[in-house]
Amino acid sequence: MTAAGAVERIREMTGISRSDQQVRAFMKRHELKFIKCGHIPAKADNDQQHQWVETELKPVIGAAQKEWQQTVDELSILILGRASSEHVFINRCKQPLTRFGIHTIVKRYAKKIAKQLPSIENKRVSPHTGDYGQSLPAFQ
Repeated sequence: MTAAGAVERIREMTGISRSDQQVRAFMKRHELKFIKCGHIPAKADNDQQHQWVETELKPVIGAAQKEWQQTVDELSILILGRASSEHVFINRCKQPLTRFGIHTIVKRYAKKIAKQLPSIENKRVSPHTGDYGQSLPAFQ
């Protein structure tokens, strides 16, 4: 969701009006992602716009749809046979995983692979390490 979209949803749902800047800061503070949108070249002629859509926009949308489908396929395996009211990510006691539980799991696995990849031994690893393009350089 874009920050502007979040502003609009907040206004619709609560009647409270906040600026884009306030919402962006809130989302960042709570580790929520907002989409940074590009622009379609408006002053370009139709041929340039069509070319931009074909060469820039459609490949990105196609890649995102493919990644999303892979995610759906993998998560479908995890929830096979569960009631629709059950959580997707659960711990060994069948309770929903908290953010602290996920953080612990990530740190545990980072510690395990640090034996094979000493370059990450002193790096700070969290569930968000992969979100910001840090995962590949960290593991190289």
